[in-house]
Amino acid sequence: MDFTRAQKKTARELIDKALQKESRECLEKAEALLQNCRHDDLSNHQTCVDLSKLMANFDDYMARRYGRLQSSPSLAAFIGLYVDEVLTGEDLDALGETIKAAILKGATLFDEKIFTERF
Repeated sequence: MDFTRAQKKTARELIDKALQKESRECLEKAEALLQNCRHDDLSNHQTCVDLSKLMANFDDYMARRYGRLQSSPSLAAFIGLYVDEVLTGEDLDALGETIKAAILKGATLFDEKIFTERF
């Protein structure tokens, strides 16, 4: 299914929204690691190692999920973002009824999240 020019613009906006949401989640995890270090007297070195692993995992995840989406939005990618609850049905409304219906239909094929371990 091809996206119209207007839908491609909307798709890029939704991708940006999803990127912002998942980046915020990563930052919240990083903040939790730092708080644990401060309150539990954990090793500063171990905290740095844990932060480094978190950022590497996040970077790998972002590359897998979003790597090619900015230039060419894909229905499959939006199905994944919907199934993994990064985007909501309300978010998909902006793409129009035809594309939203195709995404919702594709989402019925999945019993559980696509990226069970995100980062």
